[in-house]
Amino acid sequence: MKKSVLAIAAFAAFASLGANAADFSLGGRLGLSGAGVEATAKFSKHVGVRAHITGLNYSLDYEYDGIEYEIEPKLTIGSLLLDVHPMGGLFRVTLGGAAYNGKFNISATPSPGPTYQVGNNYYTSTEIGTLNGEIEYQKVVPYVGVGWDFGARKSSGFGITVDIGVFFRGKPDDVTLTASGTGVSAANLALEANNIEDDTASYHPSVAASFYYRF
Repeated sequence: MKKSVLAIAAFAAFASLGANAADFSLGGRLGLSGAGVEATAKFSKHVGVRAHITGLNYSLDYEYDGIEYEIEPKLTIGSLLLDVHPMGGLFRVTLGGAAYNGKFNISATPSPGPTYQVGNNYYTSTEIGTLNGEIEYQKVVPYVGVGWDFGARKSSGFGITVDIGVFFRGKPDDVTLTASGTGVSAANLALEANNIEDDTASYHPSVAASFYYRF
C-alpha cells in the first residue's frame, strides 16, 4: 500500500516537471497489466522519460501444481521508464523500473470423484473442501521492452503508442493456503503453498497501447 502511494506521488511530481519540458504528453493506457494513465516528457527525438500507473482487477482460471484455481488479481504497477529512439523515429527501446504491488486471491473447489494431491498426500474432494489462498508481491522490479510511438514526429496533437515488454518480478514475497475441509494437514498445505510459489512465473509479460495528447 505504501509503495502504491509513493508511486502515485512520484507520477504526480513527474507530470508537474514534465509540463515544463518542450515536449510533454498525457494520456490513457490499457493492456495486460490493466488500465491507467501515462505521462511522457520527450527531451529530443532520441530520448524521453515516461511514467505510468496501471491497475488490474478481474478473474481468470489458472492451474497451479495440477489443480485449477480461480484467480482474482488486485495489482497496481507504477513505472518510471527511459525511452530511447535509436533512429529518432517511431521505434523505441525502453528500460526502467516499477513498483509492483499485487495480491492474487486464489480458490479451487475440486470436483467429486478423483483424488487430488495436496503436498505429499492424496485427498478426496470432501477431505479438501475448498482451497483458498493468497499470492503476494510487494517489490521494485526491472522492466525491459520495445515499442512504437505513432505520433513521434508530431510537434503536438493526438498519438498512439504500442509497447511489448517484461516486468521481471521474481518469485512472490508470500504464498498462503488454507482448506475448508478437515482432512488436509497443515504441513501438506504449507508444502502445497511452496509448490504454488515454485509454479509461478518469475516474469510478467506486458503488452499495452496508449492514446495520448502531446502539448
